[in-house]
Amino acid sequence: RPPRSTLFPYTTLFRSEAIIFLTDGSEEAEALIVVDVFRRAGIGIKTVSLKDEKTIISAHDIPIGCDLTLKDFKAGDETFMIIPGGLGGTDKMKENELLKETLTKHREKGGKLAAICAGPTVLGHFGLIDGKHAACFPGCEDGLGDTVQYEKDAYVYKDDWLITGRGVGATFDFALALVAELRDQKTADELAGKLQYKTR
Repeated sequence: RPPRSTLFPYTTLFRSEAIIFLTDGSEEAEALIVVDVFRRAGIGIKTVSLKDEKTIISAHDIPIGCDLTLKDFKAGDETFMIIPGGLGGTDKMKENELLKETLTKHREKGGKLAAICAGPTVLGHFGLIDGKHAACFPGCEDGLGDTVQYEKDAYVYKDDWLITGRGVGATFDFALALVAELRDQKTADELAGKLQYKTR
């Protein structure tokens, strides 16, 4: 088998079933663990930078090269659009009108949403999760919206088309819940075993 560097980019091997948005200040573990778990499961996922350039600087000062920028992104038939946490990143996301438009159109087409840590407050700020139940990082619940039921004891919570997670420590559970939604629980359980991860 040739070395990875001589192969086509990994993101081209699978149809993109999910998009995860990143910007300066995004929590890198919450983003990259999801990407890692998806690609191990053979689920196509692309990273999209909200900046004019592909490289973002994460919450802990780690440069991350995204697959493309939001301005270059053309929505297709993706099932999920995902928002990681990181207060610096989520604050910037709330100010991004193109992101709001992209997520709103995705929901209007029946697309599903997922967010973790402070990420659900972005969806709340955009008015996309009114009337739903959601988990988030403790202390961020006021940003979910007045009609959102905060699930304070949940590490991961699924409410119909919405999956939310509590924080970085729940990222594997969050990613595996998404795999179960896109594939099935058996696939998620088998992958957890290969990762040597015991789900809660």
